[in-house]
Amino acid sequence: MRVWILIGIFPVLLLGCASHSGTIGAQGVDIAVNLGFEHDRELEPIQSALISAGIPCNQRAMSCNEAPLVVERGDFERARLIAVETGIRNSLTVRLYTSPTGWDSLLEVWEAGRKTREESHKLYPLSEETVRSIKAWNQGQGEQSK
Repeated sequence: MRVWILIGIFPVLLLGCASHSGTIGAQGVDIAVNLGFEHDRELEPIQSALISAGIPCNQRAMSCNEAPLVVERGDFERARLIAVETGIRNSLTVRLYTSPTGWDSLLEVWEAGRKTREESHKLYPLSEETVRSIKAWNQGQGEQSK
């Protein structure tokens, strides 16, 4: 029994230590947001770079086709520089906030690592391909439950 407990707990402890990013509470500010569901993985290199630099960050739950990356207000400027450098180096497609004021802030839109424009916050609709994929997945779930 003890062996099973060790087998179950040890990897969880290692994972927790390796991926600890600190907890950002309500005082957190958005630093970056994906450019729709199709680019939901684009924030991972930025989050990894921030954690490596010792900047606590979290990703909020995906809603309305976006999942913001959040840092503490005092880390915003440094986090923003790291996010820009990481976006360029990894040719990411993301939106980066220009100030820590949330939805009042302009966002720089970076596509494939190049700044293409600035825009106010807006929600991007799901692409037709994503809608088809979601419908297919939902139909598969319905068939599995029969």
